[in-house]
Amino acid sequence: MTRDAGDRRLSRRRVLQTSGALAGVSLLGLSATPAAGAAYETTTGKSEPQYEKLPAEDHYVETEFVVDGETETPTLYGSIICPDTDESVPVIATYSPYNDIRSPQGEAGSTAADGVADYFVPRGYARAMFDVVGTRNSDGCYDYGGIRERKTAAQVVEYLGTREWSSGKVGMIGGSYDGTTQLAAAVEDPDHLTTIIPQVAIDRWYDYAFGGGFATS
Repeated sequence: MTRDAGDRRLSRRRVLQTSGALAGVSLLGLSATPAAGAAYETTTGKSEPQYEKLPAEDHYVETEFVVDGETETPTLYGSIICPDTDESVPVIATYSPYNDIRSPQGEAGSTAADGVADYFVPRGYARAMFDVVGTRNSDGCYDYGGIRERKTAAQVVEYLGTREWSSGKVGMIGGSYDGTTQLAAAVEDPDHLTTIIPQVAIDRWYDYAFGGGFATS
C-alpha cells in the first residue's frame, strides 16, 4: 500500500467516525421537553430521568401505496412506550423484521421494551418498534429491500409524527436490517423524519446481493 492510499483510507475512516458521532448528537438533539417547572442540572453532561414509563400500547397503521399499478393497503403493527407526561415528546423508532426473534407471537412482552426505551423514555422520548411489512404481526407482502419497505417505513414515520402526544420529530435507530429500513424511509423523505442512525446497514442492495458477481443471499 502506498502512503497516499493509506492516508486516504485513514481519512475516510475518520470521516465515518465523525459522521457517526454527529449522528448520535443529532438524535440526542431531538428536543425532549421536561415537565413544567422542572429545572435541573447535571454534572455528567447527560440529562437525568424525569418521567415514569407508561405501559406499552399496541398501534396499527393503515398504509396505502401503489406497486406495479396495483394498490396495496397492508396494516402494520407496532408497540409504543411513552413517558408519563402531558407534554408532546419526540419519538425514537425502529422498523424491524427481527421482532419475531425479539418477541415471538406466542410470547407476552412488548418489542419496544428494550434498552433504548429504558434509557430514553424516562428522559422524555417515546420508543416505537414496528414490524416490517409482511413480517410478524404486520400484513402485506414481505419485500426484501423493495419498494414496499420504503413506502411503509415512510408512512410509519408520518404516523408517529402526527400523534397528539408527538412533538412531530421522529428519529430512527438500529443496526443491520434495522439500519437499512432507516435508509428506506429516508429515500421517501417523510416530513417528520428528523434523524437516522443506521449502523452496519445495507446502503447498496445490488452490491450486497451480488458481491463479487455472485448472489450472497
